[in-house]
Amino acid sequence: MNLILIILASIILFSQFFLDFLVDYLITSKKIKKENSHKTKITIGIIILFIGLMTVWITFYNQKIDKRQEESKHNKEFVSQQSRFDNLDSINTELNIELKLRNEDLKIIRNQNDSLKSQILNLSSKQEQFLVISQFSAQEVSKSRVALENMGYKQISRGISQYDKIEMVKILKNYKNNKIILTTILGDSEAFLFSEQIKEVFETAGWKVDGINQSVYNNPLVGVFIGVKSQRYPSRVDNIFSAFKILNIIAKGNLNTNLQNDDIELIIGTK
Repeated sequence: MNLILIILASIILFSQFFLDFLVDYLITSKKIKKENSHKTKITIGIIILFIGLMTVWITFYNQKIDKRQEESKHNKEFVSQQSRFDNLDSINTELNIELKLRNEDLKIIRNQNDSLKSQILNLSSKQEQFLVISQFSAQEVSKSRVALENMGYKQISRGISQYDKIEMVKILKNYKNNKIILTTILGDSEAFLFSEQIKEVFETAGWKVDGINQSVYNNPLVGVFIGVKSQRYPSRVDNIFSAFKILNIIAKGNLNTNLQNDDIELIIGTK
């Protein structure tokens, strides 16, 4: 725009000089009267003045337009920035609301966690009390059983208390996912009922129990026997011996060459 104005002003000045030259030429060549020469010059001066004023007005108008365009551009940028700030404020407000909700949820979860911890502590305390009572009851039952047997009452059925079951499962769990063959004496109901309890203990500890099988033996088997193929038996056999000690039962070893190398047979004999 500035370059155009410079060119326009140069043209006007050149036109002025050209008109002056033309007027002088006309006056000299055609011998125009002096009065007419003055009128012509005045007319030309008025035209030049008008052109100059128009140039000034056009320049002012163009500057005004440029200023408005610049202001419009700034206004658009301001509106755009304001819109961005409004969006950021809206997002910030939503995040604050979400944060408050999450904090409230966290407080609820913490309260629930504290309540669960309290319940777990109460349950643990009750479980300890139950184990103490069960242990005492199991010891009393064992003493009574031994006393009755010493008095000649040999037909007292064998059984496993809840406390003894828990303790046996703790020991047997060390070798869970192993297999054991469970066998008892055919026709001995007491041995079969005791075998059912033994099977439940092993299965609770995660063992796979094959049986309860029932067999007939030439020689009477009294007590509990743990059968293996050779004296180089697996280490889990010692674990089974330890489990039966909880019941005050000393299991006996039994070699059975018909077994596979890693097989273990548990025989529940007569009482």
